[in-house]
Amino acid sequence: MSPVLCLCMGTGLFKAKIVEAQQAGVVNKTIPAEHLLSLVLRLSTVQLDYCNLDKRGSTELRASMMEAVRRVVAP
Repeated sequence: MSPVLCLCMGTGLFKAKIVEAQQAGVVNKTIPAEHLLSLVLRLSTVQLDYCNLDKRGSTELRASMMEAVRRVVAP
């Protein structure tokens, strides 16, 4: 199975689990389910290009991804 296919399948499964958790009331109001879902979709899109970057580029991408996470979970 290709890495891209695995990533797409993993993202779909994660999305389904977030929706399940939201419906069950498990996802709390600290990090709304919609924000988690948006983050997962954005990170999966960015990750598709990750393997094409050199070491410097991947370090910059990692820093950008961490900043995106901080923005989503910030109060």
